[in-house]
Amino acid sequence: MSIKINKLVHSVYEDEISYNVEIEVTNTGEVPIESAQSYSVLLSNEGQPLISEESDQEEYIDLGGTAEITLYPGSVPKDLVDAENVSVKVISHLCSIVFLDLPSLSLTDAPLEYLKADIDEPIKVAEVLEVTSICAWVNKTDEEGESAVTVKVAVRNLTDEHVSKCKIKVRMTASNGRELNESEMDEQIKRNGEKLIDCSLWGVNPKQLNGAKLLLSIACYPTVKTVSAEHTGSSLDEY
Repeated sequence: MSIKINKLVHSVYEDEISYNVEIEVTNTGEVPIESAQSYSVLLSNEGQPLISEESDQEEYIDLGGTAEITLYPGSVPKDLVDAENVSVKVISHLCSIVFLDLPSLSLTDAPLEYLKADIDEPIKVAEVLEVTSICAWVNKTDEEGESAVTVKVAVRNLTDEHVSKCKIKVRMTASNGRELNESEMDEQIKRNGEKLIDCSLWGVNPKQLNGAKLLLSIACYPTVKTVSAEHTGSSLDEY
């Protein structure tokens, strides 16, 4: 797996210079790539960092395939640099995605009733993570007559590798299956670490709680390979 920088271009807007980087990702591995988490830093002609950006783009790249991704390090004052005499460095974590539906929870309109999923043993997400607990409770109605549903999912990293993204998604459905609300939350999980992820729902109508269900899913993004590339010189963007 590799990346190369196809071009670094800039545009001039009054007193600022804005830079874009186009990278090409090639998947020579054994699994599809579904996310590129990249860090780009623009350097002066003396190699000093000027601006940087972190980007997280879901991009499906099949075996043997390539994809072009545009990064936006940002803008610098016009008089700070020679616009063309700069360089850029990009580090990308190329990730796969492992997805799993989790046990659901049934709601009532009783406030502050602790609800938990029936989990006899930790739920493994491939060999990367495991879910050890799922719980929720309905909060008291606020001054506007709305409620919130607190949802907590405990996740453990089973590996010696940092998991840069673990996404929990919660959908609240009525007794007839109609979707009423949804929420999602991303978290990083350190190697061999644990995280209690809060993925709560806000603006809930208390009248819709009885018979409602919480449908949960988890997606983790293990890094398949970390790659980098550098490029010197920028050209004026002709658009």
